[in-house]
Amino acid sequence: MIGIQVNSDPKLRIVSEGLIIQNLESKVEVKIVNEGLSDLNYVSLELGDIPGLRVVSSKYEYLGTIESDDFDSVEFSLFSLENFGSLVAIPITIKYRDALNHEYTKQETVLVQVYSQEEAQRIGLIPKTNYIY
Repeated sequence: MIGIQVNSDPKLRIVSEGLIIQNLESKVEVKIVNEGLSDLNYVSLELGDIPGLRVVSSKYEYLGTIESDDFDSVEFSLFSLENFGSLVAIPITIKYRDALNHEYTKQETVLVQVYSQEEAQRIGLIPKTNYIY
């Protein structure tokens, strides 16, 4: 009897969707795509600290298994306490194991668009407030 073990290195892609509006609670979705040939096991994701940005939801999420050619996503609620300009870099730590139970840790940074409330109203992201006296 002969056994052959086939294994490939894990290959991930991190994608973010959403935006941050200053002084409003905003939602940002982080998607982890498994582009490799083997499954990812015990996948967890944690947001790093960013001065001026408060994480309203949990900073840590456990995703479990992400099969080959599949993805999973996590939505985080963020509150911007200061103006970052047009983009903010959010550090993310991803921990997972491959099919042979080898542990990996990957540090990634996702860029998220930031708008002031005035800019968001001007381009139609949030409704304009109309006050009549």
